[in-house]
Amino acid sequence: MAQGYKEGVTGYYEFDVSDYCNVGSTTFTLTVDVNGITLGKSWTVTIIDLHIETTAPDTLLISSSETYDFPYTPFGALSKTLYVIIDDDTEHPTTVSLPSSASGRPTTYTVGT
Repeated sequence: MAQGYKEGVTGYYEFDVSDYCNVGSTTFTLTVDVNGITLGKSWTVTIIDLHIETTAPDTLLISSSETYDFPYTPFGALSKTLYVIIDDDTEHPTTVSLPSSASGRPTTYTVGT
């Protein structure tokens, strides 16, 4: 566990607990005994894994009369919104709401008319 101390800062000491965290919630408790008085503080750290995977090609050209079923798998145990931006049109993205239950489930988005 990495530790740190800042010279000239009274009562400052730090611990890097990142090696002890996994996806989900982890609670850490710090207990200090000062002259027979025990003081404690707990922190809960929540880490999420939020990403999307696809087997779609990096570049795809379709005409305006064609469609393409874009395959993807969302990950992350929380509700999320997928923004579909085509041809750099960031002003008018299409949104797809994904519930937390969609995590890890392959799905498709149809691109085109």
